[in-house]
Amino acid sequence: LPIDPFQFDAPEGTKFETSKVEKPKEILGVKVPFQNVNTKRGHFTRVKTPSGELAWKDEDTKKLWFDPVKKHVNYENAQAFCPKDQRPPTKEEFEAAEDNGIRDLLQDMKRGYFWSSSVHPNSDGYAYFFYGDYGFVYFDGRNYDVKSVRCVGRWAWVVVDLIIRLLVGA
Repeated sequence: LPIDPFQFDAPEGTKFETSKVEKPKEILGVKVPFQNVNTKRGHFTRVKTPSGELAWKDEDTKKLWFDPVKKHVNYENAQAFCPKDQRPPTKEEFEAAEDNGIRDLLQDMKRGYFWSSSVHPNSDGYAYFFYGDYGFVYFDGRNYDVKSVRCVGRWAWVVVDLIIRLLVGA
């Protein structure tokens, strides 16, 4: 049976590799002031996956928010941009991230538009996007290429991938 890596939460007590350095540090060309950040409404931790990718882990939802961001893409290209085991956030994931203060952490989320993976239920020609200037989700035509995309994932896909590799001896 195929496994959907996005249906699992990180197991309780999962250990993420985090830096012990609390002074400003440059990560992927971006100065990151803290490895553990409390926003006004949530807590995020800078983590490194076993494959070496850096992400921000929302400690409430266990969602991993990855860099980089791709700009000026339509809906279809946004869906194809994310690497294996990542995807654009759903409408609900953007709403939860806003509730947890994602725009306080990721400054590029404070402006612009970001495609979600959610299609409008009444018209498949429309999809939802996150409007960073005001922190809400709305919908628009899927063919507009003025929006950006940021990828998300779950910690569980890493665990599932490692188990599969161990079982097949890869």
